[in-house]
Amino acid sequence: SMYESWDEGTFGDMPDLSHRNPYVYAEILKLTRWLVEEVGFDGFRYDYVKGYGANTITAIQEYRYMRDGKPFSPYGVAEFWGDARSIENWVDLANFSNSNPVDAFDFPLREMLKALCDQYGFSLRNLATWESVLQKQPLTTVTFVENHDLRDEGRPIVNDKLLAYSYILTHEGYPCVFWHDYFNYDLALDGTLNGIAALVRAHEKYAGGGTQT
Repeated sequence: SMYESWDEGTFGDMPDLSHRNPYVYAEILKLTRWLVEEVGFDGFRYDYVKGYGANTITAIQEYRYMRDGKPFSPYGVAEFWGDARSIENWVDLANFSNSNPVDAFDFPLREMLKALCDQYGFSLRNLATWESVLQKQPLTTVTFVENHDLRDEGRPIVNDKLLAYSYILTHEGYPCVFWHDYFNYDLALDGTLNGIAALVRAHEKYAGGGTQT
């Protein structure tokens, strides 16, 4: 394309859009406006953000949406699958002049959580030293234990998964609970003191302030 100068490749067999083409750019914003204002979306999960410029996300986040006659700002979280430094750099780029900042999933932290649950002899010292996005940018970090990609790639957490949920629901960041874990794999254990539901209640009622390890 005569417009594109930032393109890190395509995703699967999906069309490779030129986001800098003014027509494409405008149509994307028309779509997001329709999703927010008419369909009722509260926010977006941005897939494969490595594949296009961060300014596209900034524009979607900052667009002046209206709902019920009032300004509305959607929530946004980006999937940048990489190491902590790469994710931090992307977040800095997307939020440099962004009045509605976007968050990012903490993939390095999830690697630590898998090691915590599945690795024999895992040292708890790692909880304080493991490099993660949460360590550096807790205010823009979405922590998670499992997602569809990791499960489908055969890399799920196998043992003591509630240890991992205990970590993300008692630390900074914006914890994300995986639907399958809560409902399909019965880790909610609602009505007991032992499952995700109890951890969520504790997070909502008691969590606040900084964490000391």
